[in-house]
Amino acid sequence: DSFEISGSTLKLKSSVSADYETKSSYSITITVTDSDGNTFSKDFSLNVTNLSEPETITGTVVDGYVSGSTVKVLDANGNLLGTATTDSLGRYTIEASDSNGVKIVAEGGVDTSTGETITITLSATKGSSYVSALTTIIEKAGDDADTVLANLGLPADFDLATSNPLENVEAQKVNASLINIIAVGETLLENAGLTDGAGDELIIAELVTLLTTSSDFNSTTAIKSVIDASVSTLDTAIQTKVSNLSDDVSSSLAILNKEIENYWLDMCRMWNIPS
Repeated sequence: DSFEISGSTLKLKSSVSADYETKSSYSITITVTDSDGNTFSKDFSLNVTNLSEPETITGTVVDGYVSGSTVKVLDANGNLLGTATTDSLGRYTIEASDSNGVKIVAEGGVDTSTGETITITLSATKGSSYVSALTTIIEKAGDDADTVLANLGLPADFDLATSNPLENVEAQKVNASLINIIAVGETLLENAGLTDGAGDELIIAELVTLLTTSSDFNSTTAIKSVIDASVSTLDTAIQTKVSNLSDDVSSSLAILNKEIENYWLDMCRMWNIPS
């Protein structure tokens, strides 16, 4: 139905436009008939070439607003399609070479609200307006994203793709708690001997695993389970060093995250904001 023969040329019908994103190949059968009425048919497969279509991608990286972060857009195979650096309000604009990007990755930068360097890698699916610890967890969750999102306990009116975590008290508390667990866990693992840059990935993976079955990720027990599980397949020496400190680190993180929650509750009471 998509093709026709004009003279000796096979071509698309005028009403059809080939689009790789819609249909990447066509299967057709061509039949010829000679003057005696004999016929011959042959099947063909026609592949549609995927042309590069430049795309502009914008968004904001947040812990607080993260300045100086290197932001990249990657395709499904991890190929780099474009990069940019965030401004003082965490904003970026990427001129991507192709529209086939699926993932945004943000590395480094400084939290402008605290002056602290961001040591963990944040990510989000392309199309997210904000890149945060929240989007990182959900992006890594894959098929379990809906379950993990429900167990994070975010407000019903918070849209992960478009809402700013810094403008929603409950989302800000959850985002800050996740950042603390990931960053401190990463530091613990790397101080125990893990190669720099790998610790955050292991902690994030175990947080996702925990959140597929539980909404408790802030208690001492939950945090310790994440840290201990993150080193379960590593060198015994690293496991021992982490085990010796995980009780104290988990307890301190649980206390810190509770203090963050109490701080926001106090702010809500002061400004009569529903919490």
